Amino acid sequence: MIEVKKYFVPNILPNNLKKIREGRGLSVREVAEALEINDLHLNAVENGKVNFSGKTTLKALKYFNISFYKLYDIRENDIELDVIDVTEHSLETSISLDGLSEIDKSTLTENKDLLEKVNNQIFSISELGILKKIDIISVDIERSYVQLKAIYTIKYSRKEVFDINMMKTHDRELSRTLRQEGFPKYKKTIKKKYRREDIEVRDGKTYYGDSIFIEGNVISINSRRYELDLDQEAVEIKSDEDTGELYVQFKIIMVDMNNIKKIREHIGLSADDMSVVLDMTKVGYTTVEGGEKISTKKMWILCNFFKVPLEVLLNVEKYYATYCL
Repeated sequence: MIEVKKYFVPNILPNNLKKIREGRGLSVREVAEALEINDLHLNAVENGKVNFSGKTTLKALKYFNISFYKLYDIRENDIELDVIDVTEHSLETSISLDGLSEIDKSTLTENKDLLEKVNNQIFSISELGILKKIDIISVDIERSYVQLKAIYTIKYSRKEVFDINMMKTHDRELSRTLRQEGFPKYKKTIKKKYRREDIEVRDGKTYYGDSIFIEGNVISINSRRYELDLDQEAVEIKSDEDTGELYVQFKIIMVDMNNIKKIREHIGLSADDMSVVLDMTKVGYTTVEGGEKISTKKMWILCNFFKVPLEVLLNVEKYYATYCL
């Protein structure tokens, strides 16, 4: 049974970027230009000051032609790194009404002076971290005091021990199965207004205007390539039932952006479980499964939690074409 809890990730991910760059005989300037970032940012990533964005990580993998493991698996045991943690606390207190402006019970929880006094009380009992959130759950005015109950969270940095040896914990059987099965596919129909003058054949390709052409069993739409669905009539000229206008209908095979849902279901976890693991809302997690771009830290967590390479977790080529070009 997999324990469902927040998966802690280092604030700054250790990486092999400098070693890889120097091993290729490349300068900071050359790599920074290729990744479309400035020299200072690249230096900061190499020296453990900041992280790459998810987009830049994918660009680096493409540029160096390496795997995510190659970039982020430093193969060190029991390395102590900083993490961000959040703890929840409750507070019951009495606060004087002196100095409070606009005293009105119906709007008291929005009173800036009251919130400032609550802040001061919280900081007087907690020396850790940064106050992240206050939820005032009840207020009762008694004479010249406010009897108040509140829940607050504190965000702070602490040390955590990591074993960053991804290959050692790698689930080879699951990874092999995912490589063999590939990413989930589904069928989709695309329509384009038919104009005979738009259709022409040149260089072995059939063009349908400027943005679409077909070559063999591959269709390119706005520079993105898809398979044609050859199980049925893949390209048809049809008439709209309401307007009578002609249009071209293309039936194509789409490939999902990731295998996250498949892996989650394989190991018996729900979307709610994964939102806990990734420390995000269920809605936010659902967008990740749906193919929205994610940060490098989320990539790192998913690889370590599922114990599979990024390359079978994310459809890297499609992700790159969608978010990095």
